[in-house]
Amino acid sequence: MFKIFKNMIRYLLIFLLVIPLFLIQISSEQIMIIYINPDGTFDPPYAPLKVQENTYILTREIKGRFIIQRSGIVLDGSNYTLNGIKEFSFYGIELRKVRNIEIKNFKIKDFDIGIYIESSNNILIKNTFIFNSNIGLKIINSQKLNFIFNNIYDNKYGIYIEESFNNMFKNNLVFNNDFGVMIVYSEDNVFLNNSLRNDSFFIEMSFKNQFINNTVNDKQLLYLENVKDKVVENLELGQLIVLNSNNLTIKNILIKNSEVGIFAYNLTSSKIFKNKLFENKFTAIYMENSSNNLIFMNEINNNFHGINLRNSLNNTLLNNFITKNDVGIYFDFSSNNTIMNNTFQENIKGIYLFKSYNNYIYHNNFIKNKLHAETKDSRNIWNKNYPEGGNYWSNFNCTDTKKGENQDIDGSDGICDIPFVIDNFNIDKYPFVNEIKFVKEEINKTTYFESPKDKTEANFKEADQFLIYLVITVVATAIFIYIIFRRFKKR
Repeated sequence: MFKIFKNMIRYLLIFLLVIPLFLIQISSEQIMIIYINPDGTFDPPYAPLKVQENTYILTREIKGRFIIQRSGIVLDGSNYTLNGIKEFSFYGIELRKVRNIEIKNFKIKDFDIGIYIESSNNILIKNTFIFNSNIGLKIINSQKLNFIFNNIYDNKYGIYIEESFNNMFKNNLVFNNDFGVMIVYSEDNVFLNNSLRNDSFFIEMSFKNQFINNTVNDKQLLYLENVKDKVVENLELGQLIVLNSNNLTIKNILIKNSEVGIFAYNLTSSKIFKNKLFENKFTAIYMENSSNNLIFMNEINNNFHGINLRNSLNNTLLNNFITKNDVGIYFDFSSNNTIMNNTFQENIKGIYLFKSYNNYIYHNNFIKNKLHAETKDSRNIWNKNYPEGGNYWSNFNCTDTKKGENQDIDGSDGICDIPFVIDNFNIDKYPFVNEIKFVKEEINKTTYFESPKDKTEANFKEADQFLIYLVITVVATAIFIYIIFRRFKKR
């Protein structure tokens, strides 16, 4: 028995000595990290690059990444693929504090970030495909970037721009990302002739950008900023973006298959009504930091969120038909709004309220939703005083043998004898027994008009560190077992 165990230890030690060499050889091939150094040399010297003056040309497909530390160069991918390894959270091509760089003709996939640019300027990226990554292109604190004729698709974020100014995005195709183009704290950028499909623009505290002749799903992207007293009606759009605007009328708009249909930031005293918003991946109507708006008589079907209010106050949602969405209405830090005379039907969740207070929610029909209402850290009012009542909840089997403010007097009144409890702080005291029949104007059939498309070892340090720690741990464990066994045998 001892002889068998001794042989096992010997074979284990041999295996542990041989396998690291095998693993390092495989990992080196998988994660070749190529540095283009400030002096123009590159490491490792065997990297598949040829140099012609200031142009570095990739000569075959590789798994790995580029770290560019020299300004004034061209990196040409020759239409080869730069493959990443997602578990190492690599950046495909990384630029920090450089300028006058041209990157072209790459296929970049399977990275945390396909191309990462920070504190750099005068960068040109063209004819490049970035896909299957967490973020396709990420730009931080950079200026005078020209990003033209690129394809960004199947990423979580297609393009992410933060604190960057005076950049040009032209003739790019962005499609099938979870979030198409995210613009955060960035100004004076130009978006020209870009085409988005099943994607949208998301804008956070970013102003004075120019949007010219962009499309979403081959429909016009309409961008309005600092506009007041304007009517937008009778259009089929890819997306509508409204920033810092007042007293708008948005009527008879059709938007479908976008990510966000109507995106509004700091919109006040406006009317959004009689619109049709279907099958948008994220939200049909998204409103942030917006107040005193009237959203009524819209048809909102098959979206992820039907209406999403964030940090918004004193809005009225009236007579909307909200059906087959993941969440019909989603409030996030939004208070003192009124939700009245709406129909929530066959949604996964009718209403979800997060840290939202003193919203008035009454005279709505909740019909065949999987979950009618859910709240978190919220306290709201779900009914008017007796006998005006609260809401109709289709799955609430209640009796109606009592009446009166306390439902303690014999006789029926069309109000359930017991309240409908969502949670301890959200209770409909006077739920209706039967569905409410609204008296409302019929939504007119509208003809939609399509608008005009107005150091070799250093190169593998991340993987080597992991492998070294793994080998040391396993070897130490094997030696420890062997020593203990020898001591045991001597006894």
